[in-house]
Formats: sequence, C-alpha cells, structure tokens
Amino acid sequence: MFFHQRFVPGLAIASYLVGDEKTKRVAVIDPTRDVDEYIRIASAEGLEITDILETHVHADFVSGARELMARLNGEPMIHSSGMGGADWTPTYADHIVKDGDEIKLGDKVRLRAMHTPGHTPEHVSWALFDDSRSSDTPWLLFTGDFVFVGDVGRPDLLGDKERAELAHQLYESVFTRLAPLPDFTEIFPSHGAGSLCGKAIGSRRSSSLGFERKFNLSMRAKPEAEWAQTLLKGMPLAPPYFTRMKRINKEGPPILGAELPGDRPISARELASRITPSRGEGHSRSEGSSAQQTSSPALTQPLPAYRERSQSADEHGPIILDARSKEAFASAHIPNSISIPIGPQLANWAGWVLPDDQPIVLVVADKEDLRETITQLIRVGFDRIDG
Repeated sequence: MFFHQRFVPGLAIASYLVGDEKTKRVAVIDPTRDVDEYIRIASAEGLEITDILETHVHADFVSGARELMARLNGEPMIHSSGMGGADWTPTYADHIVKDGDEIKLGDKVRLRAMHTPGHTPEHVSWALFDDSRSSDTPWLLFTGDFVFVGDVGRPDLLGDKERAELAHQLYESVFTRLAPLPDFTEIFPSHGAGSLCGKAIGSRRSSSLGFERKFNLSMRAKPEAEWAQTLLKGMPLAPPYFTRMKRINKEGPPILGAELPGDRPISARELASRITPSRGEGHSRSEGSSAQQTSSPALTQPLPAYRERSQSADEHGPIILDARSKEAFASAHIPNSISIPIGPQLANWAGWVLPDDQPIVLVVADKEDLRETITQLIRVGFDRIDG
C-alpha cells in the first residue's frame, strides 16, 4: 500500500495520497487548491491519481477537488457525500457517495464510506481496507473533521438552528457509529493543532481509536446533554470567511490552471493609476493597518472596526496587502495598505480581515514570497490577485 500525508501549517490541513502499489492507482483525500504537490508525488512514484475523495463540504479552505481533476485532464473521479441532502451535496461531484460505498484501487486496497455526521450533516469518514492483511477489519480510518487527535469536530458552524441536531448526530457518530471498530484502528484526521474546526486539537498528526477513546475527553461516554454542553463550552469564534467557504465548496470554485493568479509585477505607475484620490475619505488610513502575527487571529483592535477599515477603501480600487516583515512595513509602506507579514498564519489572517469583493495587489520582498503569498490566499478563496 502507498501512503503519504501532506500537512499545510497555519490552516493545519492534512490531506492524503493512498493507493495500491501493484496497480499504481492512488486516491487523494481532501486536497487543497494548490495541487502541484499531489501531481509531483504521484509522478515521482510512478502512480496514477484515479480518484479524489472528500469527507465533507469544508468551511476553512477551498477544496482542491475540481482543480486537481482539471489539471489531470478530467480523468480522476470526484467522490463526495450526498447524505446531507441537496444543500450539502457538491454540484461538481462525479459520484454522490452513500454509506457503505466502496472505491477500489486494486485487488487488495479499497476505501469504504462511513457516514459520520455531526460536524456537518453529510460528513463521511473513509475506512481503508488492505485485503492482504484483513478483508473485514479496516487498517486506517480517514476521519476528516469528525475525530481529531484530542478532540472531535465542532457541531456549531451551521448556526444556532442546526447546532442541537448536529450535536446529537455527532454523539451518535462517536459512540455508536465508531463502536464496532477495534482500538488498533489508526486514525488520520484532516486537521492538526491550529485549526479552528475544533477547540482542543492535538499537535500529533495521527492516533489510534483506542488511544482517543481513553484520553480524548470528547470521546468519553457521558449522558448526551452533558456531553454536548461540555463540548460546546469555550468553543472559539468561527472566522467570518467560513460561511463563504461553505458556499464556494458546495458550488465548486473556479479552476485556476497551472499559473497562479497575480504572478506578475505591477509598476508604480500602474498602481498609482488605480488608486483614486477619494481613497481613504471618511477613515484615516494614512499609516496603514497591521495584523500582528500570532498563533491564532487575535486583532489589536476590535474585529468589526478592523474589517470596517479594510472595507473602507475605494470600492473601485484594489486592496493593497503588504506581506513583508513588520519591520519593513514600519520603515516604509504604501498609504492605506494592510500589513499581514508572510508566515504560516497569513491565510488565517486574510480570511479574518480582508473583504472578498475587491481585487488585491501584493507588496512582497521577492518572487518566492510572492508565490507563497498567492498560494496562501487562494487556499481561502482570494482569487482576484492582480499582481
């Protein structure tokens, strides 16, 4: 069996390539939108990506399923759950997954869908079987945002109306749906520490069901009402961009292609022509705005005020995002620009504070930083990057 875990810091996303080394067929589970690495790994190993599997409609990053399929000439099949109803079924899926459906990657390696709702109504976990070892007991379980190391997925992202029902579904998934699986089952979630899809996600990138059953507080049996109350207590604020991500991932994001958007220089003359004299009227932004890098978004001023300032720019002009170091920004910067220094948390900060209805112009230190900044922005749905 072939196995590779890809981890993206900051957003703390884990995605996977798994397959049959005999047939050379591999599946990618929960890909991000920057798909080059999946293609590179498969090519280097002499493997063919034949299937793209999703665990749910993600809220924190743009799905790379459509992008990966397009880059591979439409050949892989996209498998997405349809068990949450039409509102939560991606329109671009080739195969609408039902509970128990199997994806065969060879004579021995197969993946079986397990409906594990609670984080979302449609959520599935993918159980990997290697029949050369056991045909009736899965070896690995790709749990998506259902079970994490040290936590379970939050059931509150769809709003107050759905929260109680999702918490009930999550309780059933944890204590009933998982019950038949043995303690030695290895689990591989779609997030690690730093993700806001849970409140106490551990830093390890895999675990076993037995370890989580014993030490994960959210997997210790309690009466349902008490369990749900404990789970929801102290849940961190969900970023405002999560709602937008859900919508994008349900309908399907635009295909970007091999070239990153905005991967070109902009002259000072071109930029000046696009910044109108009225820019900044009504709000004093002559000194720019700065989002300090921390382990999680925690603004130095109230979030609504910061977003109002971000959105106060001339509606016809670009947002100027300065991704240089805070020292470089402090020494000199374009008036009205927003400072988010490049680093693992750039995508998180951008999702919190940038408006999504205006083009973006980047100020970076070099070409390498330009590509890294663009990559982080497209992961959270900022495609209108002019350069």
